[in-house]
Amino acid sequence: MSKKDFRTACRACGLTIALEIDHVNENHFDNSSGNRRTLCKFHHMEKTRMGPDLFKELLQWTREHPDIKNATRQTAQRWLLQKTNLKSHGYQLDMDIDTPMTCKANDN
Repeated sequence: MSKKDFRTACRACGLTIALEIDHVNENHFDNSSGNRRTLCKFHHMEKTRMGPDLFKELLQWTREHPDIKNATRQTAQRWLLQKTNLKSHGYQLDMDIDTPMTCKANDN
């Protein structure tokens, strides 16, 4: 199965951005089609944090309850937007460049 054959949306929330391939059984050497699924970056991280068994229950709930799926989508979108904003700003000091910096010599 090629990468083109994977779904184009997260299995947990339906997002179509920041997608990653998840190994269902946690064996990254097992690339069989039944061991791979598409998750957004947020839900891939959540699966790692929650563990595969609890995450499986979350997937079941999102399939059965559209309101839960919508809530998880909104959470994932907020998290991804926050991460994107942090990356776009980078590490910048909040300094006024017009104010001269002075150093005092230690007169001991």
